[in-house]
Amino acid sequence: LPFTPGNTNLERKTISFDAVHYGGIEEFYAHSLFGLLEQKATYNYLKKKTPLPFILTRANMFGTGKYAAHWFGDTTSGWTEMRYTIGELLNYNMWGIPHSGADICGFMKDTTPELCARWTQLGVFYPFSRNHNELTARDQEPWAFGDDTILKTIRLAIVFKYMILKHYYTLFIQQRGIGTIVKPLFFEFPNDKRLFAKNDFVDEQFLIGKSLMVAPVLYKGATSVNVYFPEDSWYNLLTGESYNSLPSNRQKTIPAPLGEYPLVFIRGGYIVPMQDDKVKSSDDLSNVFTLVTAFKAGESAQEKTATGNLLDLESYAPEDVQARCLDEGTNCVIPIEIKFNWNPSTKKYSLSFEANKSKIEKKLYIKKISVYGSGIKKADFSSLMSKATIKGTEINVHVECDSDNILKFNFTPDIQVHGKYVIEN
Repeated sequence: LPFTPGNTNLERKTISFDAVHYGGIEEFYAHSLFGLLEQKATYNYLKKKTPLPFILTRANMFGTGKYAAHWFGDTTSGWTEMRYTIGELLNYNMWGIPHSGADICGFMKDTTPELCARWTQLGVFYPFSRNHNELTARDQEPWAFGDDTILKTIRLAIVFKYMILKHYYTLFIQQRGIGTIVKPLFFEFPNDKRLFAKNDFVDEQFLIGKSLMVAPVLYKGATSVNVYFPEDSWYNLLTGESYNSLPSNRQKTIPAPLGEYPLVFIRGGYIVPMQDDKVKSSDDLSNVFTLVTAFKAGESAQEKTATGNLLDLESYAPEDVQARCLDEGTNCVIPIEIKFNWNPSTKKYSLSFEANKSKIEKKLYIKKISVYGSGIKKADFSSLMSKATIKGTEINVHVECDSDNILKFNFTPDIQVHGKYVIEN
C-alpha cells in the first residue's frame, strides 16, 4: 500500500490486507475493528458477573469508550514524550474515551528520578493512572531512587489524587459516559484567541471538568511554571492564593519546586469537595468533606455564589453505583450551592449552604468550608467572633481569616448534608 505512516508497512505484524473474512469482508476494512469487537465481547461477558466491568485496552477506535479504559501504549521515558501525553489525553477525551492515560514515568528505556517525579505530578491527573515499564528498564517505584525529595514529591502527588478522587468520580457519574472529563482550555474559553495560537499553554495546561486547571512542570530542571490564566477568577486550590490581578498577557510565573504538591487552580464560581490529606489509599476515603469554595472576583459583596456537586453514596461498590446512579430513572448527584454575604460597615457576614436534592438517603458530612474570594480583609476580621449559628442554634464553628479574602469555617462536630444551613455571626 502507498500509505506508510512512520515509514512502516501497514501490514506489519498482521495478516495480509487482501485476506477475506467471513461474509466477504477484506482485512483492509475490518482490521481496526478487532480491538473494539474484543472489548465489546469481553464487556458483555463480564457484565454478567459485575455491573461495572473494568477492561483496559491499547487497541481502540470510536466506540471504545463505551466498553473499556485505554492506555497510550509504549511511551518512551523522556521529557518530550511526557509533554506529548497531554495532547493524547485531550484528544482521547474528545474522541469519547475519557478513562485514559499514559504509563507514568514512561514505559521504554530508563527514566530519571526528576522525570519520574514530575511525570507522577502530571500522571495522577490522568483518569487512568499507573506507573508501568518494561522488564529491561530500571526500577521506577517511588522508593527505588533513594532520594527523599523525589519520594516526597511522588507521595504528595498521589495523596493529592486521593484528595480529589471523589470529585473525579462525580464528574464521570454526572457525565454518564457523554462528553469530556479532561478538556483543553479553549473548550471553556472559546472566545480567547490566545488559546488557538501556537504556544505552550495550549497543550501544557488542561482543565478537569469546568472547575480545576492543572499546570504541570514539564521541563528538565524547571522549578517554576509560567501559567496562563484565562479571563476569569482563579485561586490555588490548596492555599487560596489569588491570581486575579494579572498583567495584560494574563501570565504569571509560579514557583513549583520538587517536594511540593502539584499546581492546581480552582475557578471562581465553583465548589470542589475534597478529602483529608491523610488519605493514603481508597480504603481511607470517607463521606466527610472539605468544601473548597471559590467566588468570582468583582462580585458584589452582598451576593457571591458558587456551585458544585456531591454524590448520594456511602459505598462505591459497583452494585451500589449501578443501582443508585446509573440505572434508568436514578440520579445520585446532589447539586450544592454556597452563597456568601459580607457587610463591611456592620462587620456582619452570612454563609448559606444548600443541598438541592429533595431526598438525600446517605449520610454525608462537612468538616470544613474554605472560602476564597470572600471580600473580607484580615484587619476587618479581627473584631469578629469565631462563632456561628445554624437555623438559629449556636454551634461550634471556628472561623479563621489568616489572609485577606480567605475564610475557613471549621465545624465541631461535622454537619450533615441535607437541606439548607445559614451560618452568620
